[in-house]
Amino acid sequence: MNQRNQSPDLSLVAPSPATAASSSGSNGGGTDARLAGIESRLSVLETHMEYLATKTDVAKIETLIADRESKLVRYLFGILLAAIGGLAVAVIRTFF
Repeated sequence: MNQRNQSPDLSLVAPSPATAASSSGSNGGGTDARLAGIESRLSVLETHMEYLATKTDVAKIETLIADRESKLVRYLFGILLAAIGGLAVAVIRTFF
């Protein structure tokens, strides 16, 4: 399967029980452990940053969708006019 289509495993980003336990204590000795945990989770996020869409990517996709939608409406309108024209020719040939 294409690796780009896979969603990142964000379970690694969730706070670990050890980090949560050290943050609940009143002593300051757990700060280094908390910082190390945050840095490790941040490194996981940074590895998946290239797969995330930016605002310009989203804007390009919105523009592409709008263009395709307008083309589809034009095609459907043309098909409808052709069908009505064909029906009109059939009625004229049948009754006149």
